[in-house]
Amino acid sequence: PPTPMYQTTTPATTITTPPNNPTNNNNSTTTPNPPHNYTNGGGGYCCAGKTVGEGEPVKKKMADTNLFSLYLGRALGNECTEVMTGDPIRCEECKAVLNGQSALVPQEEEGEYEWNCEFCQHANELNLEEGEIPTKHQSEYVLVPGTGHHSKKQLVVFCIDISGSMCVSTEVQGKVELYKGPESKKVADGQDSLRSQLMSFSEGSSQWLPGQQQRNVSYVSRMQCVQAAVHKELEALDASAPDTIAALVTFNHEVCVYGDGGASASASASVTGKDGAGAGGARVSEREIPTIIAGDHLHNFDSLWAKGCAFSESGGCEVPVKDSKKGLLGKVYGLEECGPTALGPALCYAVAMTSRYPGSKIMLCTDGIANVGIGNLEESSDASNLEMYRRLADLAKKNGTTINVISIRGDDCQMETLGTLADKTSGRVDIVDPIELGSEMKALLDKPVLATGVSVSCYVHSNLCFTAQSEPAAGAATPVAESEKAKEIVVNDPKQVSWVLREVGNVYADTDMTFSFSPREFFTTVKELPFQAQITYTNTDGAECMRVLTGTMPICHSREEAEQNARGHVIALSTIHEAAAMAQSGNYQSARAHMIATQRLLQRGMVTRQQQRQYIEFIKQAEKLDNFMRELQVQEKVFADLSSTKRRDDSAAKNIVQMKNLSS
Repeated sequence: PPTPMYQTTTPATTITTPPNNPTNNNNSTTTPNPPHNYTNGGGGYCCAGKTVGEGEPVKKKMADTNLFSLYLGRALGNECTEVMTGDPIRCEECKAVLNGQSALVPQEEEGEYEWNCEFCQHANELNLEEGEIPTKHQSEYVLVPGTGHHSKKQLVVFCIDISGSMCVSTEVQGKVELYKGPESKKVADGQDSLRSQLMSFSEGSSQWLPGQQQRNVSYVSRMQCVQAAVHKELEALDASAPDTIAALVTFNHEVCVYGDGGASASASASVTGKDGAGAGGARVSEREIPTIIAGDHLHNFDSLWAKGCAFSESGGCEVPVKDSKKGLLGKVYGLEECGPTALGPALCYAVAMTSRYPGSKIMLCTDGIANVGIGNLEESSDASNLEMYRRLADLAKKNGTTINVISIRGDDCQMETLGTLADKTSGRVDIVDPIELGSEMKALLDKPVLATGVSVSCYVHSNLCFTAQSEPAAGAATPVAESEKAKEIVVNDPKQVSWVLREVGNVYADTDMTFSFSPREFFTTVKELPFQAQITYTNTDGAECMRVLTGTMPICHSREEAEQNARGHVIALSTIHEAAAMAQSGNYQSARAHMIATQRLLQRGMVTRQQQRQYIEFIKQAEKLDNFMRELQVQEKVFADLSSTKRRDDSAAKNIVQMKNLSS
């Protein structure tokens, strides 16, 4: 097979050294596809070669196939056929849940059973009714019924940068029409003339210098591209999800909150009469549009949060996009660029606005670095500004809000920091050309939220133990390990069954995750082992549910057999996720060595055409991740006194977040 670019600095041979004591062999492999093989032998180490700079070759355990994937989007996107009554029946010892593969032994008394837990072998005495006994590998429990007060409305907040740099124009070949749609020639409520003025400086105007030969070009500003992108998305929401609420927040030296463009005020005035007094005495119809936050308020997190919550609770964004679109378009095309960038205050206000609407989305679009108010990233020495973004991400995740970050190519916005917002809230990040904003926003808004507040607990047989995501797949786990980036807790107490807990947040159709494990010790007494995933989530009706999935995998003692029958895309996905997590923490050497070890595993097991295609896809993704790590390792050597994390550019930070959330 072809040698990837990132392996050119490493030797082409693999050095293997079998373990001296087979009972301490943790170099085992498993594959989650038929034939489901779990390998319990064939250990060794591989030499991952020299990294950038001087030093000895890195010694790395050979990659193995001991992992499985959980397709969360597919699991929660499909209706469960077995809905159980009552609460989940848990093992008294290990907390695994009774499932369709559990062996129940009837006792003398009717309804009494003995369950020898397949995970820890503990004998549980149960008293069960007919509806409490699962019969399938997948079952669902309703832990807390929906209250009826759960809002099914979803809010989409367009958080737009209108600082002075948004007037920068881009040369585009040809006559460009930024938006093509039914309202491209007539916006709304007398905005024709305003849009004509805007367009007079781009399409259709005389923009050429005397003697210029190339006239088949257009010049469009970043602001025009944003306006066209928002226009396009409002039209798309009106067509596909007309009951969705759309809101607009802009920021420069101040924060301007338009909400639904004044539609709520108009609706309130028609319902409540002259004074416009709504619920709780709030004078919704008399609220100024926009609501402006400036001065000292931009530096007070609690004040901004309270104002954002109050704005939402008083009806500032209640009208669906089918009724608010025209008013919002008028506000969008009236935006003008000026001033610095109060990104932090605007984002805080927007997250507070969405706190009443689980499953909402924030589209943060910026072309520069935050430099006003809370979250001022130009003041890099102030740790409180960085902590503010982590706090916002945690609040958004708790409330079921997804934050998507779009940066315009050409300027630095410290994606290293802003990327954590998307990373923690299951959002996406990207750096795009201005002309591509519309298609990027569409790709993000077209993904419906399937569930909010999702957390996953996985259990394995007592002979196995999980490994932490931030560690290489073949590494030995500590008794309790917690990864801040992945919100993952791994418990490997030798006296109990190993389990792992991951807090996911919102789940989409393409949400995937992988789990790595290893044997505690060498064994030959069992032929197959059980695995279980317990998914706790809140559905669109507000009910808190638990989906339980259980399966078994037969044992295989041959590394070669396991590798040749492995699902290459699952191994590749797991490696990319783990390498990205290591890179995010600055552990570039381990991340690169881990990818090389996996690349060699896929080479050894490459038998079919499908496996060859999976190998090539892995190489493509791995090279994206490896390119910037090589560069940063060079920088670490040249600038030894500087942290590599601080020198990570926007493109590298974007790649890390994208790779951590890569789906199959």
